[in-house]
Amino acid sequence: MSEDTLLAQLRTLELHLLDPQLRATVQVLEALLDPAFVEFGTSGRRYTRREVIAALSAPSGAAEYYADGFECVRLAPDLAQLRYRSMDCRHGVKRQALRSSLWRNNAAGWQLLFHQGTLFTENAAF
Repeated sequence: MSEDTLLAQLRTLELHLLDPQLRATVQVLEALLDPAFVEFGTSGRRYTRREVIAALSAPSGAAEYYADGFECVRLAPDLAQLRYRSMDCRHGVKRQALRSSLWRNNAAGWQLLFHQGTLFTENAAF
């Protein structure tokens, strides 16, 4: 698989996780999140796969995310890192974050193994 094809595929999967309708579906989340999934949220808190599935599938009116600046680095034949910027608005407050996702290719296809978000301000240098 070419690097461009890998980037396109992982970008699509990541955007599924940012789509409010798709991420509210337990079956979609179970298919996309590796059984060993862990997230370090922008709050600094560590989340397990079970906690993320419960939080995202709960009817809470979750924020709508926008993402851009996607980059992909293949770390091993079955492991890739996706990096991008996100923006969301909750209760009138705009938040931006740099994001890093590790995707692992296994028998179920590409699944998200690890995700981390780090808040930044508009004046931050990239």
